[in-house]
Amino acid sequence: MIITTGTFTADARRTADRDGAPPIEFVDGDKLVEMFEFASLGVRQRVVYEIDHAFFSAAPCQARRKGHPFQGFSAAANGGATPCQASW
Repeated sequence: MIITTGTFTADARRTADRDGAPPIEFVDGDKLVEMFEFASLGVRQRVVYEIDHAFFSAAPCQARRKGHPFQGFSAAANGGATPCQASW
């Protein structure tokens, strides 16, 4: 087994696959990460949220509605933009 955090060249893979060569398992950076994830070794799972820009650009501005979480939004804290003008 040969391990690298990078990648193996096509020539290295061809050389390892040639007739009569002893079997070699290549573990490149991507496969190494997969192995660590599978074994939960040195990694922690986390949830990552992405902003849905289409939602904010297509949805009507509800920020002025009474009781809305953005009520009292400070325009000064957002470079002078109101919630409806804010760049999401």
